[in-house]
Amino acid sequence: MNLTTIDEFDDVGPEPTALTKITSGLQLIFALVSLFLGIIVLGGMLVGAIWSVFGVPLVLPDFLMGWPFQGLVLIILGYMGWNNGRQMQEADPYAYSSALYMNLITAGLFLTIGLLGLVLIAVPLFIIILLFTPGVRPFWYPEWREDMGPRSKELRYSLHLVRKSPLVVGGIVILVVMVSVALLAPVITPYGPEERIWADARDPPGSVSEIPKYTADRIYYRNDTDVQLLPNYTIMELTVDQSYLQLTEEPPKLYMSFNVRDKGEDENVNVTLFVAVYDIGKDEFLSMSEAERQGHLIGSDLDNESVRETFDLYVEPATYSYVFWYNASVKTDTWMSSQIVQLRYNHWYPTHVWGVDDTGGDVYSRIVWAAQVDLRISVTIVIVALVTGALIG
Repeated sequence: MNLTTIDEFDDVGPEPTALTKITSGLQLIFALVSLFLGIIVLGGMLVGAIWSVFGVPLVLPDFLMGWPFQGLVLIILGYMGWNNGRQMQEADPYAYSSALYMNLITAGLFLTIGLLGLVLIAVPLFIIILLFTPGVRPFWYPEWREDMGPRSKELRYSLHLVRKSPLVVGGIVILVVMVSVALLAPVITPYGPEERIWADARDPPGSVSEIPKYTADRIYYRNDTDVQLLPNYTIMELTVDQSYLQLTEEPPKLYMSFNVRDKGEDENVNVTLFVAVYDIGKDEFLSMSEAERQGHLIGSDLDNESVRETFDLYVEPATYSYVFWYNASVKTDTWMSSQIVQLRYNHWYPTHVWGVDDTGGDVYSRIVWAAQVDLRISVTIVIVALVTGALIG
């Protein structure tokens, strides 16, 4: 009779599946991305510092200059994630549980780096979901559950002590409120962290702003584009329906901004810019004579080199035409022009709950946004401490 030895039983375990290979492969790829991103961030800061020493102006993206700690932590997490991925391919159960912790930390780190982090956070969360799928869970969860048994008892006892202490509960409530305020800053504040309202400087608490806020849609935009002179001109049509008229403290407005920044060899040539808005559609505009169009003119502006004007539209749905042209005595080179047409609607006047400082900053908005900055710093410090402790211990 053949007997199976204990050593032979030790090698028995679940067979690797396609899903485990996908999970480990995704972990390896994500580790490389984390390493690459961390190196780019720290490398960008180094390049910026070197160039500044030589007095060379260099404008770098914000993510290359504002996240030094995150860049360092990403390099460390990427290195650890790479090792986890390789060990996961060898069906090491502790590599899977380590990947769980590393991806949770990485997801928390991504919450501190703005829009890019919100995009990338989907990857570690997806890996965490894969770890708990039926095809991957048997490789690590039983061992992890066994190891966590004594710790879970300690956690339950700690929670019991917390519930018996009103001061601790009160501290947790305050912490949750502060974190919630920081995360909801874009929603609960009328102004951004660096937004200034100079006309309201030193206004007392409870005062209403003299400058309205509004929703803006950019309906026409060209940057560094060449222009054609009269008799060539541009006419566009705009329809303002009821969706743009939900708030009617003020009528919707059409903002038009045009300028010529670079005329090449024609630098000394004077150029005239003209903008106008009419309360008729494009087809009707083209069918009329110039004299007939004047009866439908809402407003116009004419200036040299640059023109910026805002035109009040109607408070009921309507179709408009806006026109712009350039005129000069001669044009022999390519001209670089910026062209912006923006529809501004739903105007409202915010209340300065806690007043305005002497630099035009809304005090309430700045304090709430400062809480978000403090939260990012706190999370970053905790992550650095966790990673450093994991490496040392």
